[in-house]
This record gives sequence, C-alpha cells and structure tokens, in this order.
Amino acid sequence: MGLSDRLSVQRTKMANQRTFLAYLRTALFCFVAGLTIVRLQPGDQLLAVVSAFLVLGALFTMVFGMTTYRKVKASLPRKR
Repeated sequence: MGLSDRLSVQRTKMANQRTFLAYLRTALFCFVAGLTIVRLQPGDQLLAVVSAFLVLGALFTMVFGMTTYRKVKASLPRKR
C-alpha cells in the first residue's frame, strides 16, 4: 500500500470519527431537550409525548451512530 493509499485510509478513519461525534452530539442534544421539556412543563401531556419522542430519538440516533461507526471501521484495511 502506497503513501497515498495510507493517507486516504487515515482521512477516512478521521471522517468516520467526526461523523460518530456528530451523532453523539445530536443524541445528547435530543436527550437533554427531552428532559428539559419534562422538567419545565411537568403537567402537559402533549409536551410529555414530545419529550418521550426526543428521548427515544436520542437512543435511536446513538445506536445508529454506533453501528454505522463500527461498520465503516470494520470495512477499512487494518494496519500491518
């Protein structure tokens, strides 16, 4: 594997890590937003449903980001 190929693999690894961190940031935002809505308006049923969707969306986003990260990482060539 030449230098160009090794550098392109390294760029792909770093892009994969950045994408995973973006998924993590999005999931964290959704989770915090869902909890904040419940704390600010505890009696409102509609907002409780919205916050539940935000928390579930956060969990889905986290799982999706982790599986995508692992899938791309496994498809990259290993170091020799």
